[in-house]
Amino acid sequence: MFANAAEARAWKERWKRINEFEIDELRRASPELCVRQFFSLMALGKEMNWHTSTAEENAVVRERWRKLREAYHG
Repeated sequence: MFANAAEARAWKERWKRINEFEIDELRRASPELCVRQFFSLMALGKEMNWHTSTAEENAVVRERWRKLREAYHG
């Protein structure tokens, strides 16, 4: 893939800068934009029939959210 180690390091550095830019862009996004993007993703999921439909699947999702809240709030 790379001719030498210097090319590999340069490639890695470029992607590091791209990732930093994306993270910064996400941090600057307004709450309104985040909500609009969230609802767009929800609509896309419905259009593609990607939804949880069983009680077991819903329980798994609820448990994941519980763990995330617990990890975030301590």
